[in-house]
Amino acid sequence: MLALTAVLLLSACSGKKETKKEDTTINVKVAVVAKESVEDRIEFTGSLEAYKKNIISPSIMGRIKSIRADVGDVVRTGQVLVQMDDAQLAQAKMQLNNLQTEYQRTLDLYKAGSLSKQALDKIQVQLDVAKTQFANLEENTKLISPISGLVAERNYDNGDMYSNKPILTIVQINPVKIKANVSEEYYPRMRRGLGAQVTLDLLPGKTFNGKVDIIAPTINSASRTFMVEVNVANGQQILRPGMFARVNFNFGKSDQVMVPDMAVIRQMGTNQRYVYVVHGNTVEHRVVTLGRRIADRYVVNSGLSQGETVVVSGQ
Repeated sequence: MLALTAVLLLSACSGKKETKKEDTTINVKVAVVAKESVEDRIEFTGSLEAYKKNIISPSIMGRIKSIRADVGDVVRTGQVLVQMDDAQLAQAKMQLNNLQTEYQRTLDLYKAGSLSKQALDKIQVQLDVAKTQFANLEENTKLISPISGLVAERNYDNGDMYSNKPILTIVQINPVKIKANVSEEYYPRMRRGLGAQVTLDLLPGKTFNGKVDIIAPTINSASRTFMVEVNVANGQQILRPGMFARVNFNFGKSDQVMVPDMAVIRQMGTNQRYVYVVHGNTVEHRVVTLGRRIADRYVVNSGLSQGETVVVSGQ
């Protein structure tokens, strides 16, 4: 009976103690994800390049007699830019004249029946070879410009022996072009002739109009992008190859899911971004893919749907 009484007393004492539960509720601010009609505009960066670039050099070794253009000079299509030593050309011309005379003599004898067709064919082959050699030497003695443009580079002086470097480099800079790597999601909407606006940090406040000229037929599997080449008119030649440029494409307006920038958290050490999506009194950590930023909101490419609620303060 004494033992039972002790147990009852202990039970009574323990029943008087109250366990205090800690309140773990966190107050947060939330926002509802909605769709908005926004301009579907994207921006990419790259460097300006010459529309065309030509190397002026002979295909055979030789001494440079004279160079008739210097860096910065304007040149025209068909203009003679370099005169190489013409000793070989003069020798080839003499040989060609002799063969032409020999061919005519052989042809006359063949017509008179004094020579066979085989003899005529033999001299004909020799004449054709001489003509080809002369034309090749002539082309490599007077070097002409295949395009109109500017001399961008000169590597020799008069009297130098040509080795392997280009004698001159000619660039056409009207128009100029810029190559941009565009995300694969825009491939179905990209078309040749699509307008683009080009800006340069070096020329603030100025916008240049361009058009899509080339679209790569394949997508890079590593970067998930494809190459687009945009041509930009450059009549005043303000734009120069090598300048850093930004290219903007406008695909018109479309309804896009938007999320407040305050809701987006960047994972430290990575480019991954996530939000907290509210479900009743709990939240879910969810990774999202974002597009461009418009004011204080981001376009959501994936991860969120219209009508979902996200935490914007108190994360």
